[in-house]
Amino acid sequence: MKMLLLVLAVHLEISLLGIIIPLFFNSSFIKSGSLSVSCILMILAVTIAKEGIVETLGSWTIYPFWVLPPAFQMINMLSNYENYSAGSIVTVLFVPMLYFSVCIWIYLRLQQKRM
Repeated sequence: MKMLLLVLAVHLEISLLGIIIPLFFNSSFIKSGSLSVSCILMILAVTIAKEGIVETLGSWTIYPFWVLPPAFQMINMLSNYENYSAGSIVTVLFVPMLYFSVCIWIYLRLQQKRM
């Protein structure tokens, strides 16, 4: 039951990330539809490959990843659930909600300035 709730929570959070990221690539920000789609796909690919990129290029590359969605940590937690403590699970579930909140705040500020 605990694993089912965790999986549902992770899916909910990944769907929220899937909602917020395209907001920054809509036609009010980027006029070219193909550029928007390309940017979204690049963000998706880099987010999923984050761990391999950091291992290959070195630990200094971890800092630019703070602006990307924290999806990798959730996927990694589901794959290696038994290696996570309760505190780590709570942290992994909290960070995407914080990321979502900050992105919503930034988006609303940008939209206010456009009006």
